[in-house]
Amino acid sequence: MNSYEPIDDLDPHAPPGGVLILLSVAGQHKLLQQPLPVPEAEADAWARAAFGPWAEHAYHQGPRGELRSKRTQALFYAVYLDHNRQPRANPDHTFPHQPLAEKTVSVG
Repeated sequence: MNSYEPIDDLDPHAPPGGVLILLSVAGQHKLLQQPLPVPEAEADAWARAAFGPWAEHAYHQGPRGELRSKRTQALFYAVYLDHNRQPRANPDHTFPHQPLAEKTVSVG
């Protein structure tokens, strides 16, 4: 899942036109069609690949509160862009944010 949402409500001091790109990474059993947890290091790697050059500005949000259930095991990642579509700092303090660039990459 991914989404592209306006962030004007999150930072009233910024010029209008900023957006949030939200990415979720989840697993599903191919035969049983049931959700499976994705190791966090693997989810981080998928997020880095998906965000490409914006990965150094991405945030790891972990699971979202409304989705913490047995039916989903998704981990969420976010990139905030300003009105010029350049990465910007996190204006949203309602979810925990850890810069993806600060997470260590483990090779296994």
